[in-house]
Amino acid sequence: MQNITLAILVVATGTASEYAPGIMDSVIKVRQSGRTAYDLPEKIPEVNGYVAVQDRELIGTIIYLRPVGFSEWETFLVTDCAGIADGGYAWMVRNNILVEVDYETAERWNTVGRGIKVEWGEIYLRDILGDYHGSIGYYREILRNERVKMAHSRRGSDVGNDRGSGSLRSIVSKEGRLDPQ
Repeated sequence: MQNITLAILVVATGTASEYAPGIMDSVIKVRQSGRTAYDLPEKIPEVNGYVAVQDRELIGTIIYLRPVGFSEWETFLVTDCAGIADGGYAWMVRNNILVEVDYETAERWNTVGRGIKVEWGEIYLRDILGDYHGSIGYYREILRNERVKMAHSRRGSDVGNDRGSGSLRSIVSKEGRLDPQ
């Protein structure tokens, strides 16, 4: 398999404001109840925090954020979105609010009541030539195809144990390199 490394590239920069104490927990409970168009599962994945974003289609996805100037990325579950009817969307756009974080995150970042500039990152893979490529779905397909090729070379045409549907995290080594499982 070719030498491919994992990278998180900054795709957007803006301000993170915060929800009031307890509000994000209430939103999560409502979305878990199945009473909204964009539900959350009963079991929430382990993340560093929770966010509201402008785009409702992102609810239920995990994004990467970090305050500007920080080196470590944190994972956040998108649990809410800006409303058009209540003016939330217009407020976020007008004030360059990229996300609203849960109150606990704002406390951890020591930014309660004043916001903070943040970067939004997305996972990309870098090939041996240093070129960055597409979305994570694109990489899952590449990795699945690589596993199929390796399985073919080991077992002929029998590829019964292809793990192409597994998570990307499960095939990334500690050094950030993809392991050919």
